[in-house]
Parts: sequence; structure tokens; C-alpha cells
Amino acid sequence: MHMTEIDIKNRYSFMDESKDRVKILSELNNCPMIKIAQILGIPYKKKPKQIKRAVSYKKVTELYEQGYSDTEIAETINCYASSVCVWRKTNNLKMNRKKRRIK
Repeated sequence: MHMTEIDIKNRYSFMDESKDRVKILSELNNCPMIKIAQILGIPYKKKPKQIKRAVSYKKVTELYEQGYSDTEIAETINCYASSVCVWRKTNNLKMNRKKRRIK
């Protein structure tokens, strides 16, 4: 790491809030973003990825055919539920709904 923890905290507080400050500091210090977040004492959650590869579309299709909802598919393949929704609408597919359990 190139900066001390105090330097990282100071730079973070003075950086433009519209920028991804944690990412910039991690790149400057050549360390993972989670390490910077730990130093700053802020929660860090890796953002899910968009569906990009044909392999992912194949997996999405399999999960959809098994009756998974958009949210469940997104959680399974680590992407946004809206990406699954766009894929589903593009392919003229209806939303899978969970059957309600009667108690």
C-alpha cells in the first residue's frame, strides 16, 4: 500500500463525492476495494454484474424454464433483476410467479 491509513481517510474526505472514491483509492494503492472500505469503516458490497456472455444466457434460460423468478435468477447468477427482466421481455416470455403456499 502506498498511502497510510490516515492518508487514505484524508483523501477520501476531500475527494469529489460524484466519483467512486473507494475504487480510485484502491487503484492508487494497488489493493482491493474491500481493504479500502475496511480502513474507512464503510460497508462494501460488490455490485452485481450485467448479463454479458452467451453462457450466462444459457443458464438464465435453464433457470427460467425451471420456474425461477427474475429475482431468484439474478441472485443465482449474480446480476441485476432488471437485466433478467429485460432479457425475458426481449424474448417475449412471461414472468414466472411463485405459487402461494396455503397455511
